[in-house]
Amino acid sequence: MFVAKGGEVMEIFLREFFACCLLIMIGCGVSANVLLKGTKAPARPWFIVIFGWAIAYGFSYLLVEPFGGAHINPLVSIAYLILGDVYWTYLVIYFLGQFTGSFIGALMIYFYYIVHFQETFVARRKLQVFLPTPTNENIPSLLFNESVGSFTFVFALLNFFHFHTTSLIIAILISLIVLTTGIAFGSSVNYANNPVRDLGPRLVSFLVPNMEKGFYRTSNLIFQIGGSIIGGIYAALFFQRIVLQEYHPAFWGITILIIANLIWLLIQDRKFIKSGEFKKSS
Repeated sequence: MFVAKGGEVMEIFLREFFACCLLIMIGCGVSANVLLKGTKAPARPWFIVIFGWAIAYGFSYLLVEPFGGAHINPLVSIAYLILGDVYWTYLVIYFLGQFTGSFIGALMIYFYYIVHFQETFVARRKLQVFLPTPTNENIPSLLFNESVGSFTFVFALLNFFHFHTTSLIIAILISLIVLTTGIAFGSSVNYANNPVRDLGPRLVSFLVPNMEKGFYRTSNLIFQIGGSIIGGIYAALFFQRIVLQEYHPAFWGITILIIANLIWLLIQDRKFIKSGEFKKSS
């Protein structure tokens, strides 16, 4: 599925475009149905959103697989680049297909729910249809949380494709890992775990009218996406080291980077305790 060396550039682009467009239409569509005023499922449990995204990933993969498959996620493309299954020259094609697909998918959802966007007056609810807004803005925490979520997601995917060959089983497993990481990690950072799932819809929310722009946090975005990339790269290196029994010199470099992030978190935690805020919050 993931070997792009013999693939045509346009075929790669179209597969990624279609899969990501479908992913965002289903995922953001579920979010819109839950968050916007006047829909038939307003204020439903958050689990519905997680379940919708889980089905979206598995469904998108399953529909594109007969035509050669798609990565649907830049982290997966980078992982297979590290493992030697994707050429550098193809990487930008994967990224372009993924980004444009996510952008068009989000744009379709905006027009589909445009009346409900107009009726909804809470700015954050409208933005949350498109953006994975974190519940905290602590930079080392955002970096670490995204790294952990993305590592779990990508490492699981690599194992699924290494040990299983049946498309239906893989699709079910993909949905299960999205569901699991959403339940476990999603309440803190809304687990984007996919940079284009964030960037494409974010651009739509910035460009279309009737969308307040007051809740953007560019610095948070940088650390969220940076954490996702670190986690995805480390997942590929860890898979290479543990499963394939191969060594990459970047393995220990990323390990040290993650340990430094943990130390940063611990230093902030100690400062928090010493400041007295710990007693006030308790």
